[in-house]
Amino acid sequence: MPLLAALEATGYGSTVRRVGRLDVACVDRLAFGVAVGGHGKVQLGVQMQHLLDLLPTVDTALCLGAAGSLCEAAAWGDVVVGSCSL
Repeated sequence: MPLLAALEATGYGSTVRRVGRLDVACVDRLAFGVAVGGHGKVQLGVQMQHLLDLLPTVDTALCLGAAGSLCEAAAWGDVVVGSCSL
């Protein structure tokens, strides 16, 4: 995962912990974790709720997606910000 590789390169290593049915890469020095959320809004929502149910002390959660096949002009690594969800 590019984010975890970049953090590792700057001295912020992670350890993988199992949370329910999901693996979470925990970056303890920065007090956050990274988990793969699944394909599509529904699957991402289900897996996020699963994590939040098991980690009740989490106060902020970000759902980041790939915006796959959004348009021909969007390339890997582009940041796409949605203003609404269907």
